[in-house]
This record gives sequence, C-alpha cells and structure tokens, in this order.
Amino acid sequence: MEPKEFVVEVKTELYSLEAIYKACYHFLEKFYIRLEGDSQGTIEIHARAKSKEDVSTKDIAGEIENELLHQVLRLKVSNANQKIREYVITQALSSAEGAAASVPQLEGLPGPDLNATPSSAVPSSPVLDEELEKEIEKLLAEVEKSNPTDDPLKITTPWEEKNASPKEPGSKAEKK
Repeated sequence: MEPKEFVVEVKTELYSLEAIYKACYHFLEKFYIRLEGDSQGTIEIHARAKSKEDVSTKDIAGEIENELLHQVLRLKVSNANQKIREYVITQALSSAEGAAASVPQLEGLPGPDLNATPSSAVPSSPVLDEELEKEIEKLLAEVEKSNPTDDPLKITTPWEEKNASPKEPGSKAEKK
C-alpha cells in the first residue's frame, strides 16, 4: 500500500518563503516533500510519508501549520535581536583584541561610556589588598615545593591507560 500524499496550501503574504522552507526542512526526516507555487502567492506543500504507517492527514497538516507559525516567530525574534547579537559579538571580539574602547555604543544598549575619564568610571582602589597578596604568595610557594610527580587524582594519566579494558593488548590492566 502506497503512503498517501497530502497537501497544505500556504499563502506567501502570511508566511515568508524562508519560514516555509524551514518548516518543510523540519519534516524531511518523516516525509518526502515537494513544493509547488503559483503566481497568486500560494505555495502548496505536498508531503508523502516515508514509512508505511497510516498517518492522519489532519494531524500532519496541523503539525506543518504549527511548524510554520513556529518558524515565523523564530524569524521575527531573530530579526528583532539582530543588532543586539551583532553588538555582543563585536564587543567580545574587540575585547579579545584589547580594543574595547573602539567599539561604538548602540543606542539604548549598555556599553562602555566612551566619554568617561578613568577617574569618573570607578574610584581607584588596589585590586588586591596586602593580606590577599601574601596569601597568594604563600600558596604559590607551596605549589613550587610540592612534588610535580604527585598526581593523586591521576589527572596526567592518559585516558587510554586509565580506561583500558583487560582484553586490549598493551593495556596496563593486562600487564598486572
């Protein structure tokens, strides 16, 4: 028995072509999909199930219509947040290069105040107080004194050696 083909008509004035493509792509694992369009702005989504199971045309049409709405919403959110995404990426890349001051601030978004002087930003205070510096020096001295071969958690042991099964030739488990 040949699986049934069903058709969902979509108006391009309601759904963008991009949203239609994305919704169809979502169902490619379950269905063979063919798109047909006309000059009046209607696209027909022809879908045929890949499995021989009996599928309800109403259920599948409903799933496709819901996915169309989902994709339209995703595109709207993506378009609304595009400037923010670009700003965040620009900030991240420029701060990685140490050029955060050269990044323009977007209107209405938080960012570095390019007109601020260093004294107006944050009151200057030592980053570390004396007690903390002494504690750090003490810890560093302890690390330097410790034996570099000490590895109680076996962090430096390669994964293959720690997890080798006894059947594998050359494994430590076989040698013991």
